[in-house]
Amino acid sequence: SGRIDATTNGNVVLQEISGDFRVGAITSTQNNVTLTAGISILDAEGDAGIREVERAINELGAVGVQIFTNIDGKPLDRPEFEPFFAAMNKIGKPIWIHPERGARHPDYQDEKKSLYEIWWTFGWPYETSVAMSRLVFSKTLDRYPDLKIIVHHLGAMVPYHEGRVGPGWDQLGKRTTDEDYFS
Repeated sequence: SGRIDATTNGNVVLQEISGDFRVGAITSTQNNVTLTAGISILDAEGDAGIREVERAINELGAVGVQIFTNIDGKPLDRPEFEPFFAAMNKIGKPIWIHPERGARHPDYQDEKKSLYEIWWTFGWPYETSVAMSRLVFSKTLDRYPDLKIIVHHLGAMVPYHEGRVGPGWDQLGKRTTDEDYFS
């Protein structure tokens, strides 16, 4: 089921299966094909996303999976996504995390959408940094020490703001005292 699209030179193949799973093959040469699977980890059946991950890796030869920085607006550190991270920790293949933020995400609370491509220019690095920070502070990475995570777009903001990140989080809880600091 699904469809297969290919470019004329055979460098990109995209297969959609059941509308929620795709396997993309991207080649730098026609003899070097790498499969990654884009997985919907949000499903009503509980483990259908994990079964698709296992199928993509074990049957189709995917070398890892790609997910987005949020799933239908929900952060990745929510308990409902825990089974996915547990499975990927066990499987040992990498997770590529790509930003999902679109123009519908306004720059300010009183606006309906982002203007001037800000959602893409600054929003993607910001959203990726937030997603990774949440995985760190929620202790997801502590619970699953064998997770392999690749962050798109040069690691987002953290490599460029290292001088601010360290001193800023050294002050964690001193400016505000919300319970999220103690999760």
